[in-house]
Amino acid sequence: MKFPMFLVLLVSLVVTPIYAQVEITNRFEVKVKKAQAVVTSTTVTSVQVVSEDGASIGKPNEKEGEPVVSNGQDVGVVLVEVGRPWEEVAVKVRSTTANFINLLPGVYATKDPGTHQVNVSVLSVVPPVLWDDALVTVIVGGEVPGPSPGPTPQPQPPSPNGPPIDGPGLRVLFVYETAESLPRELEEVFYGNQVRSFINSVVVKVDEQPEFRLVDQDAQFTDPNHRFAKALVRPRSSIPWLIISNGTTGYEGPFPGGVSATLELVRSFVPLQATVTTSVPKIVMYSAEGCIPCATFKRVELPKLVGIDFSSKPPVSSVSLVPTFDIYVGAKSRRLVGYQTAANLLSIIEGMK
Repeated sequence: MKFPMFLVLLVSLVVTPIYAQVEITNRFEVKVKKAQAVVTSTTVTSVQVVSEDGASIGKPNEKEGEPVVSNGQDVGVVLVEVGRPWEEVAVKVRSTTANFINLLPGVYATKDPGTHQVNVSVLSVVPPVLWDDALVTVIVGGEVPGPSPGPTPQPQPPSPNGPPIDGPGLRVLFVYETAESLPRELEEVFYGNQVRSFINSVVVKVDEQPEFRLVDQDAQFTDPNHRFAKALVRPRSSIPWLIISNGTTGYEGPFPGGVSATLELVRSFVPLQATVTTSVPKIVMYSAEGCIPCATFKRVELPKLVGIDFSSKPPVSSVSLVPTFDIYVGAKSRRLVGYQTAANLLSIIEGMK
């Protein structure tokens, strides 16, 4: 896990003094403390009925799980205390053996293990201008406060020749770095409801919970031989990373693209018995030659119409230079003239069911 995660975990740091070392100057005080990142995570399970083409049927049933608290890695913290407002001073923390991140005014932390000599400088930026330095020692690593958990067994990955995730049936694992921003096209894959709802509807269930996980690349499972723990330690060449397994074969690699490409890839591994058969809504778009909004619709909105049977008729002279849409849901039909967003079309389809 990369270091900027401390920005998220600061409020959960378990802090205890390393030893009674306090460097005091006539203008500021520096304290060194040992800390540990405490990770609290909560899972939300969403159950959604989805047709064989990926169309959501009804609203998802979401259930929030109990928070899970686990200890993270050791952290060395430098606390700088000054007797004046922070906007009146500038602080610099330097070390040749560790990289320190400024978490809050006067709070600096590093995850780099070892013993580090750290120089702390404070400069007042309003008259009278004064400068002071202090040298402190920061130790990262060693015994963590609390009972020792003992040696942690290392998970053994499944055989490279077998499915990437143990067990029969469809399972999906998203691996990412919580401290890094996702590429724009993947934000909707990870945080939107469309992909999650579809995957939760087609993967196998264990104790009524869908076998779909979204985990940080450094996550630690309580049972290191759990099927997802074993899949997590398989070789990866990049982050984020996608693992799909149907018990016989599967996929391990980068995400193929945005929502549509990810759904298409997952769908290619879905066993036939995992799908729900229903009437698939259909949209037919008509346009005239040179319809610029029609080209815009195909480029911007069409990729969002997952699970819809869409077709575009050849340009005809009887329609205008804006798109015309014929919508069919079962025995019902409706025509719309003019540019439409995918959200509006999906809302109309929902109302026609």
